[in-house]
Amino acid sequence: DNYLENRREIEGLRKAVVWIGLIILVMAFLLPVFIGLAPSASVDAVAAVGPAPVIHQETQDETE
Repeated sequence: DNYLENRREIEGLRKAVVWIGLIILVMAFLLPVFIGLAPSASVDAVAAVGPAPVIHQETQDETE
């Protein structure tokens, strides 16, 4: 029983970490927009985070 409870807690923690990570990423992209900075600021944020889904989507659109 303890083993199953621990596994559930670990899975819950993993989901929480994933959600927190997603929220942080979304905030990183939205904050420059709210502040009113130039689009280049969000581009710098993307470059700092690494390859983002947005970049992949743009490249896919170009290949199509």
